[in-house]
Amino acid sequence: MKRLWWTSVGVVVVISVLDATTQSARLQILMQQKREYAREMLTAVTLSNWTELERLSAGLLRLTEDPAWAPLTSPEYAEHSTAFLSATQSLLNAARQRDPVAAPRAYVSLTMSCVRCHQQVRTRMAATPEVRTFRSSSRLVDASRTRP
Repeated sequence: MKRLWWTSVGVVVVISVLDATTQSARLQILMQQKREYAREMLTAVTLSNWTELERLSAGLLRLTEDPAWAPLTSPEYAEHSTAFLSATQSLLNAARQRDPVAAPRAYVSLTMSCVRCHQQVRTRMAATPEVRTFRSSSRLVDASRTRP
């Protein structure tokens, strides 16, 4: 009976790890897409390409509808996510209004929301003693062996 119990526990652990790895992979893809949008947005803001900026801002907002968007549930993450959404909406509004002053400000706000969130995640990871893994350069890396 104990053997069956331990086998069941082992299966649950393996399934949980595989699900977390899949979630992590989906989140990594989503983050890569966000970075690509941000790079293209910089060009659109710099060149005042309002049509492209509007398209990119709307696309970035659509990314937030992906279930992988909300893997973290902390109040801090919710705050960063709200700031990101607000900045993206401001950028979309600036593009629609063809506003050369508001667009760069919204873009800076957008990128700062990303930076602040990632700083918080790194700080939280550094404070957690257990071994963590994350996907880096298409391979799994043991976070306990990397420098913060």
